Amino acid sequence: MLSYIVSALYFLIPAAALAFFIVSLILFLTAKGKNKRFPGTYSPEQMKGRKICLIVSSVIFGILAAVVIGFVCLLMMAVAFM
Repeated sequence: MLSYIVSALYFLIPAAALAFFIVSLILFLTAKGKNKRFPGTYSPEQMKGRKICLIVSSVIFGILAAVVIGFVCLLMMAVAFM
């Protein structure tokens, strides 16, 4: 039972990080585009908040991607040297 939970978390945590990154990227880009077309649509505080959210999600996604890639490389090396 515990192995199912661990394997589900192994796939769900990176998927959630990817979804969070995509949503924050879309929110930032749409706000930036609307501000360019219609100045003053979003306040500087809102833009700063969206930029911070994008940076945080990028860091989280980058760290998780590096960990997953590292595990895959280690697994390939372990299989290659068996």
